[in-house]
Amino acid sequence: MEAEIWLNLQKLSNVEAARAWLIPPSSSGWSKPLCGWTKCNVAASWVSRSSKSGGAWIARDNNGVALIHSRRAFSNAQDPLTAALISLLWSINDLRSLRMDKIIFETSSYCLRDAFLHPVANSPHRELITAILNSLKGFVDWRVEHVVPDNNKVASLIATSVTKKHRYQSYVASGAPSWLQAMLSQEADVPQH
Repeated sequence: MEAEIWLNLQKLSNVEAARAWLIPPSSSGWSKPLCGWTKCNVAASWVSRSSKSGGAWIARDNNGVALIHSRRAFSNAQDPLTAALISLLWSINDLRSLRMDKIIFETSSYCLRDAFLHPVANSPHRELITAILNSLKGFVDWRVEHVVPDNNKVASLIATSVTKKHRYQSYVASGAPSWLQAMLSQEADVPQH
């Protein structure tokens, strides 16, 4: 049974790799999604000396306006990849629960991208990877893109607030965090790509 699951994951990964991990043209800073799409930036923060990790996501429309965002603390993430996988799965499930569709998920995690593009047969992460691929099927249309860290600053700052500032209270809130309003306004002024 386990071998069958892994073979299916391999097929899914190969078929979906081009769609799931598109690397957009390099740009300086965050870019707006096309009309009708929502962009969800996702980040994780992991500290080796702690059992706590943090995750964050922020969804913005084609005008760059923050629709909703969330922060969450996780425990027992053994490594940065586990923290990134848990954060991505959590964001996907949250946006499905919010009945959002046509989503571009952006992450700047290199280890997350590599886990999908170069799967390892006996990876301890394969169950999380399979869960992510299966959850993405709940959207009419979706993409997962890897971007440079500069393009994912807002989500990264929110995720880092869990591990560096010990903000363990999880929440979902409409709009944007007030302490990042200036950065979000600046990014919203960038023309659409």
